[in-house]
Amino acid sequence: MTQKKNIQGLLIAALFVVSLGGWLLHLRVHPPAPQGYGFVPFIVGLISIIVIPAMFCFRRVVQYAYVLNGFAVIIGTITMAHFALAHLVSPVTPESLILRTTFPDILMLLSKFFAGKAIFDLNRMSAPDAAHSGIFLRYPNLGWWLVHFIGASAVYAAGHFLWR
Repeated sequence: MTQKKNIQGLLIAALFVVSLGGWLLHLRVHPPAPQGYGFVPFIVGLISIIVIPAMFCFRRVVQYAYVLNGFAVIIGTITMAHFALAHLVSPVTPESLILRTTFPDILMLLSKFFAGKAIFDLNRMSAPDAAHSGIFLRYPNLGWWLVHFIGASAVYAAGHFLWR
């Protein structure tokens, strides 16, 4: 086994463990209800635990796994931030914003994104500087994700305010 394959295997294992831990934490806090609430995160969690790590194992579909993983993180981040803002604890202090919201959960979710990005870059590049080529806002650079995060946040916010 080459060092690259070893690192890739460890990153896939990290992605699996973080996804499993986040899914179990989410099930403990928000179990799926008979009315249907909570089934979307349940299913997305299963995809994040089983499908995405399996896709990262095959070079042909690494790009799809990267995009699927990234959008799962974006959607999770937006919905957890909305949940935190909708259920703010009084009084609002820096401590309560950091420790009594979903901020720590969002940080754990972001580790999933960075593990996926590392696996993608490991498969994509043949030279050490290949990851830094191209325009910042173009795929697969991080600016592309920033644009999609801002866009998805704007659409989510518009939907929330227009269809209350």
